[in-house]
Amino acid sequence: GYVGRASSEVGLKFDFIIVHESAHEWWGNNLTSNDIADMWIHESFGAYAEALFVECQWGKDEAVRYINGKKQNVLNDRPIIGTYNVQRRGSGDMYDKGQLVLNTLRHVIDNDDVWIGILKGLQERFWRKTLNAEDVFAAVNAAAKTDLTYFFKQYLLSTEIPRLDLRAAQQGDTTIVQYRWATAVKEFCMPAVLNVGRKQSRRITPTVAWQSLRLVKVDPADITADEDHFYIRTDIRRSYLDPRLVR
Repeated sequence: GYVGRASSEVGLKFDFIIVHESAHEWWGNNLTSNDIADMWIHESFGAYAEALFVECQWGKDEAVRYINGKKQNVLNDRPIIGTYNVQRRGSGDMYDKGQLVLNTLRHVIDNDDVWIGILKGLQERFWRKTLNAEDVFAAVNAAAKTDLTYFFKQYLLSTEIPRLDLRAAQQGDTTIVQYRWATAVKEFCMPAVLNVGRKQSRRITPTVAWQSLRLVKVDPADITADEDHFYIRTDIRRSYLDPRLVR
């Protein structure tokens, strides 16, 4: 087994390979990709099953730590989806990055009943059948009741990690936060969460165009982006303006 070394402390509490390989009874055997280019369907969901096991045994916070411990292993060398019809699989990132991507998708959907329904629904719909990426995308879009094509294009067909640009400027009691996504996928409009201090958060829906929001009595130093539940990079710049200046 693999007990004795892990990317996070909770990983030392169990042998992940037993959970991962058991998950292939569902992701790989019950339903099977019809091209090795979509091997990520087996391995990303198999890796995510490890996190679900941690969540079941030790809670959501430990599961998030387990998932984020995998960031150091991601290479972003090639897309997760491989090349079709030539027996070419995608990057080995389908394991660790795949786990991060599915965790992100869960929080984009932001409804655990829907999310678990998607996982179970794929198993029921494609029971003893083959499928491809488009089948997964269609099932997720239908269940989430929104078009997440931009998400799959960004995370599965590209190596680029989307960057959330934030500009927080305080003048007097008011802080203006400007935000946008910086990514080559121009239709990218994934929700994100801003942490405002330790106890408050604000869900936003950036696009590649600048938007802004106004906060009252919030120090720009207390504004961060949630990178625990969303696999993103953040570029935040903070400034303080003399309140005597006219806006």
